[in-house]
Amino acid sequence: MHFWRSSGNQPLLHSLGLSIFKSTFDAWTSRGEKRREPRKVALTKNRWWAAARCVIHLPSVGVSIVLLYLNLGDVYLGGELIGQSGQDSVKLGALQFAAKLHELAIHASLAAILYTYIRRELLARGGLPFGALVAGQRFKDLSYLWSTEFWGAVTSSKTHRSVVERTCLISSIVIVTLLAVVAAPASAIAMLPRLDLWDACGTSIAVNATSDTLWPQRVDLKGGRNDYCLKIGAAANTSCPSGGSSIIDSFSAFFIDRTRESVPPREVQMYANRIIRTLNITTKLGRNPDKITTCTSPTASIGDAIMVAGNWYPTATKFAWLRNRVRFWFNRQAYMVASSLQPITRVSCSNLKLVNARNRPLLGFPVYQTFLKTPPNLKNLSQQESNDIWTQANALNKSRTEILWRELPSSFINSTMGALVFFPSSNSTHSYTTCNVDSRFAESLLWRFDSRIIYGAPGNLDAFRLGRTIFSWSWKSVSASLDWARSLNPQFSDNTNAFNRYAASAMINSVRDKTDVDVVEIILAMMFTDGLARLGNTATIQGTFKGFPDPLETLYDGPWVDEYMKHGNAYDTREPPGANWVNFRLDIKVNGYSYSKKGWFVQFALVILLLHILFVLGHLWYCLNTGLSSGAWDALIEMLCLSINTAPTPLLQNTCAGVQHIEILRLPVRIVEQGPEECKGLQLEFDETAEEWKLERDPRGYSKYRVIPNKEYGWEVSLKSGRESGMELHQVHHRPSQKSMPSKSQSHDVANDRNQSQAPLLVAPPRSDGFI
Repeated sequence: MHFWRSSGNQPLLHSLGLSIFKSTFDAWTSRGEKRREPRKVALTKNRWWAAARCVIHLPSVGVSIVLLYLNLGDVYLGGELIGQSGQDSVKLGALQFAAKLHELAIHASLAAILYTYIRRELLARGGLPFGALVAGQRFKDLSYLWSTEFWGAVTSSKTHRSVVERTCLISSIVIVTLLAVVAAPASAIAMLPRLDLWDACGTSIAVNATSDTLWPQRVDLKGGRNDYCLKIGAAANTSCPSGGSSIIDSFSAFFIDRTRESVPPREVQMYANRIIRTLNITTKLGRNPDKITTCTSPTASIGDAIMVAGNWYPTATKFAWLRNRVRFWFNRQAYMVASSLQPITRVSCSNLKLVNARNRPLLGFPVYQTFLKTPPNLKNLSQQESNDIWTQANALNKSRTEILWRELPSSFINSTMGALVFFPSSNSTHSYTTCNVDSRFAESLLWRFDSRIIYGAPGNLDAFRLGRTIFSWSWKSVSASLDWARSLNPQFSDNTNAFNRYAASAMINSVRDKTDVDVVEIILAMMFTDGLARLGNTATIQGTFKGFPDPLETLYDGPWVDEYMKHGNAYDTREPPGANWVNFRLDIKVNGYSYSKKGWFVQFALVILLLHILFVLGHLWYCLNTGLSSGAWDALIEMLCLSINTAPTPLLQNTCAGVQHIEILRLPVRIVEQGPEECKGLQLEFDETAEEWKLERDPRGYSKYRVIPNKEYGWEVSLKSGRESGMELHQVHHRPSQKSMPSKSQSHDVANDRNQSQAPLLVAPPRSDGFI
């Protein structure tokens, strides 16, 4: 009860907008007695009261500091928001509601700052333009910046204020208005966590192979594999280029249906030593055909290294959780990302052509251009080169689909290998097509998501762009020897080869179909891409974990955990001199909710919150340094009462029904004392030039007639009907002392007299200097 009775709590309650509770308590304790409005202190000089009025900043600044910490610190919350599982939509709705409350708190804080500035100018600094008087009520409305009130304040040259003072006033109003307008989106952006992939940890990786081994400029059979990879049974050896022939054979069966309504698969999973890597395909077949045929796949040894290093993620996060309680331990679905080169192949084949034993035409192979042309342009070989190819073709078995490899001349700039494909025929006339295979090593993004499957995308391109818009390739080109190309098509014990089986699985037979060429392009693209991806597939990850005594022992905590969680180097790699091993980084991301400073919109929101905090600190410094504070006229009704208690002025003539000309809003206005010394009141004062106000300023710039701190102001005016008074000014009644207060019966008579008056007129006393 004492708290509500005390008058010392009024600044705190007023600053928090809780004055209604004290008014309600006073009305309850007065037991229905009629109470007079007490005189009030317009300007208080007390640092404790000034600090109490700054409490209004605590909710908004406190929340802003927390949001800055969460976003700048990239705080990860988890796969779900904290709280009951499965209720993320409810939690996000609650955060949106909290963001709205934060916006309202920012508005209240900005209002306190702006009102302090306006009151300071009105009470002590000699006034301000009339149009700026409503800035405290209208700063939340962006339209105020192009209103006549604001531009009246901007263009006012009638005040005695310097250019710096006017600039500070206008800048403060503009900044506060803009902060109030963007407070809502800034708070919502900063408060709502984003569901995305977030950096968790990572490490550097080294494999015992060189760049020339994994991604050579020319591929050939070396290291004793020359004979083995060309013999029967080579397809069963995963270290040979044809190690994935069984999977390509099975996948070819998907291209039996080549109608426009078919939806051919665009991904095939290829086994490596430790992982499954994908061959991603673009094809001209099916319902949504691509414009070019391509195939790409991650390098096998790089995928194996990602698999080995990434499998330690749960162990590392477990030990990190035991140390620092990092929340990544709660999200076991890791998204592993690395950058590396990977093979990509495009194939272009000519339309079907016919040949017989008596006709040996010049052979032309497709050339790649920066634009797409169907059918492709062909570039002819010489007659001698064509005759050599036809001579070799005579030895082929024409009853099945056969392929003949040919290294194209250097004039074919974009070419890894040429191929002549013969289709089966039941007579002496055969169909054939010429193909140009162009393989590259492209800088790619490799990723793995909670499985043993490794995906890759060259240049971070999606399949749509790769198959329909990217026709000019600038990646590292690669050439191949005839032996290496032959190793892609090994022999089997039944006197067939891999290409025969691929074509048979795709139902390429003696009945010709123009889509046979499209199927051949897909098969060739898969053969070359898979073969290049197997280069150096025996390379393994090198090194042991730092501080780990034996990789085969029980899980062990150590320095490797710190390196792993801080994107350092968890492996103790001792590379021999001159080894030139391939090194790359593995970054592990987690899917979930997190705060982050990434993105210009988030950074903009954080700047808004930080700017508001800086304004609050400036306001706090001013209040504590001067000790001056006030709670007057920050409500529209209080400013209205002040206006009613102000004597009429000819400068505002004809404004009772509105203001039309901007000159009115340029007038200087200030608050001054008025009335006898024993009951001083306050009112607004206008002047056309404010030249006299300039002479009234002391050396510090304060007005000599400024409102005195800690002084109570208030006056009483006579209430009399307009008919009886003749609209004339009346003498001010001094505030009576307690001894001279009227009795209850007298008060009742006075009340009756007032009720009998028809048009009560509240009249302010005339100023002693004759101002009206």
